[in-house]
Amino acid sequence: MLEALAVAPSGSMAGYSREEFPHWASEAASHGWTEPDGSCDVRDSALIRDGEGVEIDDDCSITAGMWLDPYTGRTLADPSEVDIDHVVPLANAWRSGGELRRVEHRR
Repeated sequence: MLEALAVAPSGSMAGYSREEFPHWASEAASHGWTEPDGSCDVRDSALIRDGEGVEIDDDCSITAGMWLDPYTGRTLADPSEVDIDHVVPLANAWRSGGELRRVEHRR
C-alpha cells in the first residue's frame, strides 16, 4: 500500500509564520492556568499539561514541578532540563498542506 502512495512535492513556505497557528500559544488556560497577559507559549503549555505540582509565576515562568521523561523513565525537577518539541514541526505542516487547511479553517 505504501508503494502505491503518491508523494506530492513540498509546498511553498510563502506566507508561513508561527503566528498563523495561534492555538498553540493559548493552550495553558485549558490546563488550569489563566495567563495574566498572554505570555504563556507552547513550551509553557506543554510543561503545565505534562507536569505534576507545576508552579507558575505571574509571567508564566515555570518555577517548580516534576516531569516524567517517557524515554528514560527519569523524573525531572528542573524545567530547563525538559525538552519540548512538536511531533510535526509547524513549518513542515505548512509545506505539507497546513497552509491550505488554515485557509479552509478561516472560511
